[in-house]
Order: sequence, then structure tokens, then C-alpha cells
Amino acid sequence: MSTNVTFYAVNQDGLLGWTAKLVERAVTTGRKVFILCSNQEQAQALDDYLWSYQEEAFVPHAIIESQTSKGAKTTPAVLATTPWQPEGATILVQLAPGEIDFGLQFSHVVELVDRENDDQLNLSRDRYRSWKKAAQTQDVTVEYKG
Repeated sequence: MSTNVTFYAVNQDGLLGWTAKLVERAVTTGRKVFILCSNQEQAQALDDYLWSYQEEAFVPHAIIESQTSKGAKTTPAVLATTPWQPEGATILVQLAPGEIDFGLQFSHVVELVDRENDDQLNLSRDRYRSWKKAAQTQDVTVEYKG
């Protein structure tokens, strides 16, 4: 399986909005999304944001921490703080640093880069280099959209 990795540079204030837009677009086209959050606070903030995101839009989602949890198989957008792949999920949105091997299980990985936080920016640069290195030996395409 090939994996496309896209890095987007966003402001911290725009992180939830970008995530919501990407998830809505994926879910409305019938794709299943896994969102890896940094911590429970971020997962809850995104959960709250998705419930209030655009009145005319509905993004079915839930915080689900394991494959055996209720809704794990049927929820189109799964938020979690630990990596696991929901059945049928093809898109990974990484709001937390994740392992390359985990990302390779998905056909598309979205990395959102907080360009206002130097520590996060450096971590994102490291992940970009890691993905580029993986592309040398595996079927991976990496692009950056600033």
C-alpha cells in the first residue's frame, strides 16, 4: 500500500479549525479518519469543537481509545490519544507525534504543523525528515503545503 503524507503549516489558533475542515471533507466523501491527539485535553477540545463546527455540517465522531470500545467499528471520525487503527480507516490526522510504522498503515497521513511553537515546529521538522527517509525505501510520497 502506498502512503501519501501531507504537512500543513497552521497557527495554533487554527489547529482545531483545520482539523475540523479536513475531517469533514473526508467523512462527507465516505472515508474513515483516525485523529491522534497529543493528550486528553486536546481530544476533548477537538470533540467540543466538532460538535459546534458549522451549524449546517455534522461530523459524526467520538473519542474512542481502543478497537474494542463501543463505536470503534462504526464511527467515521475517531479521536484518540493512543495509536490504533480503526477498521476501515484510511486517513490519519496526526496532532501528536506518531511512529512512521504506524502511519504506514494508512493511505493518507496529515501532519499539522504548529508554526508558532518552536518546540512543535522542530518536532515537525524531525517527522518531515523521517518521512522523507522512509520514502527512499517504501512507497511513500511526502509534500509540504505551507
